Amino acid sequence: MTRTNLSCNIEVKYEQDVPGGDKMICSKLKLERIKQAKSQVELSNIAGVSRGVISQIENGKIDTVQLGILKKIAKALGLGVAELFLSEEDR
Repeated sequence: MTRTNLSCNIEVKYEQDVPGGDKMICSKLKLERIKQAKSQVELSNIAGVSRGVISQIENGKIDTVQLGILKKIAKALGLGVAELFLSEEDR
């Protein structure tokens, strides 16, 4: 049996908020992580991905992420990939 390694990248969408007049970009990932009282380091250890990738996603510094990484992060938070990373209209 031959195995094929398939890689899939997903565009990560960010929500914008303007509290107190300051422009702030924050992903649903960060909101959910904080809601669950997890640090980036804790989430990275649970998910098995680097803290740097989590930080980049949360801060809008990365546009595409491998689907496998998104699955690991979502699972570590007890959520589905679509629920965590896609907007309502994209689901």
